[in-house]
Amino acid sequence: MKINIIALIAFFFSAVGFAGKTHAEESLKNYKLFEHYKPATLNVLLVIDEDFDDISESDVAQMLKTAAFMFKDKFGAPAPEFKFAGRMSIERFFADNLDRKSPDFADYEARRFKVGTQNDFTQWREKILAFLKRWKIEELQAFFPEEERANYDSYEKLYDGVVAQMNSKIAEISRIKINGRSILDPSKIEYRSYQNWRLLFKQLTKYDLIITNTFILYDDATQPFPHSIFTSCKVGGFSSKSPKLTALGGRGIMANTFGMDTRIPFFIDPLQGEVSRCERNEIIGAFVLAHEMGHALFKLPDHYDHPDSCLMNNRMDISYAQGYRLLIDNPGTCPKCAIWMTARSYFWDGEFYFEQKEYSKAIAAYMQAARSTPKNIDGSYQEYMALIAYKISKAWFAVGDVAQARARAATAVKLYPWEQLYKDWQAELEKSAKLNDERQP
Repeated sequence: MKINIIALIAFFFSAVGFAGKTHAEESLKNYKLFEHYKPATLNVLLVIDEDFDDISESDVAQMLKTAAFMFKDKFGAPAPEFKFAGRMSIERFFADNLDRKSPDFADYEARRFKVGTQNDFTQWREKILAFLKRWKIEELQAFFPEEERANYDSYEKLYDGVVAQMNSKIAEISRIKINGRSILDPSKIEYRSYQNWRLLFKQLTKYDLIITNTFILYDDATQPFPHSIFTSCKVGGFSSKSPKLTALGGRGIMANTFGMDTRIPFFIDPLQGEVSRCERNEIIGAFVLAHEMGHALFKLPDHYDHPDSCLMNNRMDISYAQGYRLLIDNPGTCPKCAIWMTARSYFWDGEFYFEQKEYSKAIAAYMQAARSTPKNIDGSYQEYMALIAYKISKAWFAVGDVAQARARAATAVKLYPWEQLYKDWQAELEKSAKLNDERQP
């Protein structure tokens, strides 16, 4: 039987599903935003592709300084600290960290746009439409210049646009040559594929933030972000699932200088104009690094209709440099992002109270986080709700309510059955309940 995920989440994170509101939950109404947020320390690695312009350590230092400033200004919270771990060739980085024999490889491969072949988009149509429907159609239209918006007034038209753009632009990219070979030459595509980068991040164990200079092709055919597909099908940065990295709560970040440095006509933004090295570093620090930290830490998605002050906003009719100037000229947090920020703050409250063994308050805070989190977040909403259900289960068990703990563990497993941790915890609870039943007279 197919599970109605949204209905399941709505029930289990409702007052009914949790047997009414607690006094602790009511007390959270007056809590201070980000009171229990702890700035992380991020290990930063510079990964260099010798086919493209180098990045110096002084460049990195300036990028990180600007990222910290912009993070505090736009999110109203202290920025993470950064620990520079050195530089590495892209060949060694992939050799050390990408396991193509991983069971996950087949999943990423199944969603990959295959360069040089005829791709059948009908196999991905439902996934593409489901992805686009994370936004209202009016929000997606706002990405395009006003005169083009009527061309994309339905999800079906956007789907058609995605197919046309990926086919035509990737074909053109494959004809671009670097040092006499295609930029997508088989010997180089290993580390110029977005899907490979995402798989690598899922396996990564020690670097939270990668800064690189390579070209990365956007070849995920199932999640077509308009700001990637309708521009040049390249990746400027991302926040990606990285379960073994704890600083960003199981996320990792990549930031790319290629888009600012390239002299390849196809990739040059005609709106960009000339920028100095200093300006380039500041733009990357703000528009890429701080932006990606917003994804990873606050679960903020990309937006297309937010005000000029919003670091998460993307528009087709402005360049990185123009966007950076808008951020500087319009300081402060984005009011339309407040719902995501508040929901994430509730989650950190839950983490704090759990650590302090104030389990009733932890349950209330986690509940508030689940109820207030919008469905469109960075990463998987379903997976995030499963994590919260697991956390609540642990808190209920700590206060001695095994029945509630079992119910929440079951919710976590139903929402995200691929996480072994949740299944192990559910099995442990079931074993404990069975032993208790056997002890009863």
